[in-house]
Amino acid sequence: MPTNLTGNTIASTYDQILHVDDGPTATAKTVYSGTGVATALKVATTHIEVDNVKVDGNTISTLDTNGNLVLAPNGTGSVAIGKVAVTGGTISGITDLALADGGTGASTASDARTNLGLGTIATQGAGSVAITGGSVNSVTMTSPTLTTPVINTHVKITALLVAGLTAPATAGAGSRATVSDATQTLTAGIGAVVAGGGANIVPVFSDGTNWRIG
Repeated sequence: MPTNLTGNTIASTYDQILHVDDGPTATAKTVYSGTGVATALKVATTHIEVDNVKVDGNTISTLDTNGNLVLAPNGTGSVAIGKVAVTGGTISGITDLALADGGTGASTASDARTNLGLGTIATQGAGSVAITGGSVNSVTMTSPTLTTPVINTHVKITALLVAGLTAPATAGAGSRATVSDATQTLTAGIGAVVAGGGANIVPVFSDGTNWRIG
């Protein structure tokens, strides 16, 4: 038990007094007991050290090279930090972070996708997507390649000016489009090379060399 030394002489309480040889300096010095036993505490004019832990102003650090700083509550206690910024390292062994807290609520990629409402399409590469069911609505496709598609509604193809068509060789034989300024009607011009400058809306296809009506 600590003893109140008020009114006592140093001689009678010497073994209860902690001291630093020649007083503290900028370099931490060991604190000794009155009987000369070194303690784990070191004191400097700017900070204190206990074993391998240094407390300097608002900073707590370790003194041993590459040493870990472990906060380990006793029993069922926990470490409560009101405000923290994690800028490096790793976090492990924690409860899955809930969606509401910015996490996924999961420990595996598969469970994370489920919790986020993502299907198998989330694992497919951008250059190789397979849609095997469901529906796709209001989608704009640029240069798509469709293999045996089943379309259960109308398909709207934006009509272009003939001058705005991609070069037929670039588009490739079999490519289709719609133009809005053909000089020929579909009935009269089917199979003919399309020419712009008119007012007819007609479907066209590329034979690899020309865009033809049809």
